[in-house]
Amino acid sequence: MPDGYALRLADQGEILMQVAEFIELERLCCPVPQVMRSAGGVDRPMTNKPRRGSDRSSSRFGRTRVLGNTTFLLLLAGPMLSGQRGVQSVRAKGRAALTAQDACTPQPGRIARKISGEVSGGRAFEASAGRFVFRLTPERPAHGPSMGWDIGVFEPSRDEDLSRFTPPLRGPNARHLYAWHFRNADNSAANDGSTNAPGVHREFIFPPEVGRTIDYDGDAEKMLANVDRIEAFGRGTLDVVDLRLTEPKRGELPGFLWVKFVACLTWPE
Repeated sequence: MPDGYALRLADQGEILMQVAEFIELERLCCPVPQVMRSAGGVDRPMTNKPRRGSDRSSSRFGRTRVLGNTTFLLLLAGPMLSGQRGVQSVRAKGRAALTAQDACTPQPGRIARKISGEVSGGRAFEASAGRFVFRLTPERPAHGPSMGWDIGVFEPSRDEDLSRFTPPLRGPNARHLYAWHFRNADNSAANDGSTNAPGVHREFIFPPEVGRTIDYDGDAEKMLANVDRIEAFGRGTLDVVDLRLTEPKRGELPGFLWVKFVACLTWPE
């Protein structure tokens, strides 16, 4: 297929469970493959959106459930977007993102802290969120403008980034707020979907046990179990309200000049 491979699998419960396990583990490494049923042996177009009446479901980080007792096609996709398909107008999307300020309110049994700010390229940002500290750490290349920031959540007394196990572990990650996420593949215009990267809305997870009782050590199954545990504790979002990048120059890497954002951290009481 133009953007991946279609595999027809037998209608056997054991195979379906093995495929579901593969997808669940794969999403921790890289953007999760797209999956869509082909009911009755009739091929149907595969998209990121479920069909009306489909029993496909997903959670915050794109988990894929078993799709029912039927033959289905598995698309191992090439470039995939884990955010909006292109940013034609970041400022327009940013105005919509301002609603996140109202959404960052305490829910029953959970604390919520809102952080709003702006920062110039190459500079760090830090703000207290009560029990935790929210940071934007600049990524500075050896030459040229800053490429952006790493989003992090810390405890005041530790240098351990509690959000570092936010999946996927390889490939574009919502914790990395980089200029190239908002440009197309050759840096000649805004991201039109040709760049596989998160958009203006980012989500991440964090618990204080990262680096203590929660660690990865290359064990994918252990990581899978830990993600559920991490997500149950700390959840964070960052929405880009406005930004300025260096001028588009074909074949060069873009840089970040400035960003305005609103973030929200929530955790159990």
